[in-house]
Amino acid sequence: MPVGYRIKQQYYQGGSWNDQKEDSTQVWIILLVAVIIFFICAIVFESLLQPIAVLMMIPLSFIGVFLTFYWFELGFDQGGYASLLLLSGLTVNSALYILNELNSVRQRFPRLSAIRAYLKAFNNKITPVILTLLSTVLGLVPFLSGGKREAFWFSMAAGTIGGLIFSLLAIIIILPMFVRGVKHKGKKLRNKRIGLKRNKEITNENIPNKTEEVLDYCNE
Repeated sequence: MPVGYRIKQQYYQGGSWNDQKEDSTQVWIILLVAVIIFFICAIVFESLLQPIAVLMMIPLSFIGVFLTFYWFELGFDQGGYASLLLLSGLTVNSALYILNELNSVRQRFPRLSAIRAYLKAFNNKITPVILTLLSTVLGLVPFLSGGKREAFWFSMAAGTIGGLIFSLLAIIIILPMFVRGVKHKGKKLRNKRIGLKRNKEITNENIPNKTEEVLDYCNE
């Protein structure tokens, strides 16, 4: 082999030559995005359980991507990885809308059951969630007009659309299963308030007794 040249192993997939090292790098990028989303959600919600429910929407949306590429016999290339990155940020928005509204409902109606609170939050936010997903899907439709000739843009748009549609089903069916077992800090605050109220009542009951003792001492 001439000086300055080296052998590099590649494989052909999705109409292009890919490097195994590049694939591993893209996987680490997706994991890094998930970790960043987790920490941001943990700070916003002040909880470690609710961000897990949000992150579960990401792999569920990936199922829609893989099903789209399988059903339509598309090659999974760089456009497919790009769709995974897009879905990592797009799918969590819908879950964030609903969870934020759920926390607000729990604070306003603390005695409401978990199922009724989620249904109320879901009914309040499902319309903007659907409109957001629909507008995103319609914005990606022009990328499909070029057909498979535009390998990157076509596969990216097809994968993203399939993932968004599947994420909507996940939000409607699967998200309530994860949210049902997550307790909100509003319940703890309500218990603290009840405890403070009871302590205040006990203190008020003891004050008259101490006052009577002081008056009796002065009279003597």
